[in-house]
Amino acid sequence: MAEFDFGNLSVPGKQSDETDPRAILRSLPVRSGAINDLWDGQAQALTQWNDNELEIGPDVLWLSQTEKVAVGLEAKSDKTTDAYNKGDIGQAHQHIVWLADTHGDRESLGVILIGQPKSVTDGSSPSPQMFTVDRQALLALVAAYRDLREHVRADLGASRLAQVAKLGMSDEWDLRAVVKRLNPTALT
Repeated sequence: MAEFDFGNLSVPGKQSDETDPRAILRSLPVRSGAINDLWDGQAQALTQWNDNELEIGPDVLWLSQTEKVAVGLEAKSDKTTDAYNKGDIGQAHQHIVWLADTHGDRESLGVILIGQPKSVTDGSSPSPQMFTVDRQALLALVAAYRDLREHVRADLGASRLAQVAKLGMSDEWDLRAVVKRLNPTALT
């Protein structure tokens, strides 16, 4: 049995390296290619969790650094009705304005409501930038990404780097293609 003397441990001195995961992820070089957007998305997600605590913007924000596009996702999986109501549509309108105000340098792909309803109630006025996607479509996309990540992770050395480079140059995982894979339905 190995023994370790904890009495010899000392308090580390001041670290010169960055420890904030958002800053670390943002400091990585941005290269062309969709795979870099996926890594950058992790930094964006950390920032967005903070925004969600303040109830600012959509539940999830997908940004592409290389394509300069953005899309907001709003979870409505708790909806038990057949249609989105005025409150849901009003919230989506606020998210579209928030996207323009905070990411106006990017093309907005709109706001996608994730849930079962495919229509809106009378008196609701959805924007042409509002869409709905079934939760199962999002789960299928997440599973495809997870499979891809595990496949790449299983490779070793130069083969892994070649795969990542190939993925980074493919159109399959750019943000427009990812949104298209969700097969969003325009709300009318």
